[in-house]
Amino acid sequence: MKVRINTTIVMRHRSDIHMGTMVWLEHGRAGVVAEALFRVGDFLSVRVELDRWRQSVIAIAEVRRTDLRPGKLHRYMIRFLEMRLGDRERLEAWYEELASEAGIEGDDLPQALDSQVGDHVPSDVAHAVPVPGSNHLDEVSNRAIESTPS
Repeated sequence: MKVRINTTIVMRHRSDIHMGTMVWLEHGRAGVVAEALFRVGDFLSVRVELDRWRQSVIAIAEVRRTDLRPGKLHRYMIRFLEMRLGDRERLEAWYEELASEAGIEGDDLPQALDSQVGDHVPSDVAHAVPVPGSNHLDEVSNRAIESTPS
């Protein structure tokens, strides 16, 4: 079930950093609005702020759909491809909390994101985004988590 949200997402595409708003989340996919211009197939390194939890998660995502609107914020549908286990668990728990507050229960909740999040990033984009398990992503994720007030 799609859960409507309003949280900050930071997206890195190649060497550019962009801010946006994640407006919905469902089964390893998310809706994003941003000024940034992406194309279908672009790979992003993303940091999603988990509102009210004072935490964030780091992931690799792919732009799957675009709605480019001149003079307005562009809309995107992204799919999370890779995420550290701890981040995946936090994102799933956050989603379940939001879904329960919206009155969604039982079978409507998605199965674990494990079945929705892929295991790898194609090698032709490895230069554009850090691959989880590499020191760079681990350091970024750890800094993001450590810098979040408890």
